[in-house]
Amino acid sequence: MRDKNYRITVWVIVLLISPMGPRTAFAQKRLTPARAVVQHIENVSDGTEQPFKHLTAPVLPTRTADVIVRQVDHVLLALPTNGRALVALLTDLLALPVVWPQPGSDWKASTGISLGNVNLEIFHREPAPNGQAPRARISSLALQPGDLKVALSEFRLRGIAHDPPPDPGLRVAGNPLPRWTTVGLKGFGHGLFLIQYNFDMDERRLRFDRMLRERDGGALGVMRVLEVVIVPEWLDAVRAQWTRLLGPAETGEPNVWVVGDGPRIRLVKPLDSRAGEIVVEVKNLRRAAEALRRLQISAQTTKRQIRIDPSVMSGLRLVLQGSHD
Repeated sequence: MRDKNYRITVWVIVLLISPMGPRTAFAQKRLTPARAVVQHIENVSDGTEQPFKHLTAPVLPTRTADVIVRQVDHVLLALPTNGRALVALLTDLLALPVVWPQPGSDWKASTGISLGNVNLEIFHREPAPNGQAPRARISSLALQPGDLKVALSEFRLRGIAHDPPPDPGLRVAGNPLPRWTTVGLKGFGHGLFLIQYNFDMDERRLRFDRMLRERDGGALGVMRVLEVVIVPEWLDAVRAQWTRLLGPAETGEPNVWVVGDGPRIRLVKPLDSRAGEIVVEVKNLRRAAEALRRLQISAQTTKRQIRIDPSVMSGLRLVLQGSHD
């Protein structure tokens, strides 16, 4: 009778502590498996184990839809002048891989360059007609969703305003299918959009990351992008919108998010000295400094970072950081 009462008690406790309810409490093997509970009961009956010694509350897996953004796919750098000089510096002088157009193709208005885990897109944008002095700037971040359809559903649940995705029914007959679909996001104080290609985005990223590693990171020993620093308008007002998209910041800083395998996204105000920086991890800071001196590229060097002179980089603010810092 004692054993029977104990069995009933254990089963009731396990069903109560399972947030999934009695019908599915043991359907998930990663929670408390049914066989483990039965074995525990048998061991107690034999006197080889103490009651409740190994029973713990189940840990629920994260809901897939909780994560809209898988990672940053590429960073768009808008140049007010022709970008040929910067593309040549990054690809010819620093030996970084060209993602698009493919090597051997003529330079076009948009060129993608691999920085390991993220691509840098360089493109030309005409100066604004309001008379403002033209300058290079990070104009947008292209974010890879886990699944675009799931992301659109989550937008409705979270109240995130966005442009409608293109209607596939409007495609002109005979024209090739688009290579990607983009959805612009609104209310973030900065250019931001989701992009989903009709090919394997992860495979392409890994392919060019492998190419970068085969080149030993190029002249500077580039490994990956650690952080992208952007300057949204009305930072205090749009912070909540970023949280709706990316979830609570888990970095200990209110305006910094780690997004999947991609870099950190840091939001700062316009007068912050870090505004517009792309922080890149290199294999060895001393090696990078020597390469810059050899190539006659001016930079400001400290024990922990190297800030390459933006005037040499057509306005690109590239910061190098050692892999052990």
